[in-house]
Amino acid sequence: MGSCPRHGVMLAERSHGIGERESAACPPLTVGQPDLLFLARLTLQAITGGAVGLPNRRRLPGRCWLRIVRALIDALCLTLKEAQQARATLRVFWARHGLEYRGGVLLPTPFEMHRLDRHRLFLTVAGTALRMLCTGQGVSPSPWAPLLTPSAPQQTRRASPPSRRGGRARLRDTCVQPTLGALLQQWLALCQTDPERATHMHQWLRAGYQPYASPPGVVDDFSHEHGTR
Repeated sequence: MGSCPRHGVMLAERSHGIGERESAACPPLTVGQPDLLFLARLTLQAITGGAVGLPNRRRLPGRCWLRIVRALIDALCLTLKEAQQARATLRVFWARHGLEYRGGVLLPTPFEMHRLDRHRLFLTVAGTALRMLCTGQGVSPSPWAPLLTPSAPQQTRRASPPSRRGGRARLRDTCVQPTLGALLQQWLALCQTDPERATHMHQWLRAGYQPYASPPGVVDDFSHEHGTR
């Protein structure tokens, strides 16, 4: 955490060691960047209450939230070569702050090896990424990203006209739910652009064919036909 979400200011290093007398001259407080405060607010929930209330009203165990934040920071530290297909998504988060990829740092450097100001920068960009995912302004191929995305809107319920016999008007759904075929098409579309998802689909389909006499070659033909392998 690089800021105090309760007071909305940046955390500062102590100017004296433990047991030493505190100096009279204290550094002026700096207002925290909104995305940094957004991240700190949720992280504070995780480490003090053991759970995080996400903007989409889901509750996430604190340990899961800390793993997500750590995974995101590690991803932001990846070089262009290491990031591979994720580089396009990561560029968007850096560009929000008018910065080049990884803030212009070219050499692979773990998060702990950066200076304090770089720590704050990485945490700020991580907060930007999480806020964009939570508000639906960004997408990520990460398996944990769907946990953060806004919940689907509740079904619109409309009262049907009362019957001639009287009684209460009944509510009926007017929202059309996606069919299984539509969901499969969305899955295929994701797999056609994400080799990792395509590999998982291929393995899942092959596992489903094991109890049957049909050869796994059927799965291979399906994958080649739809461009997911």
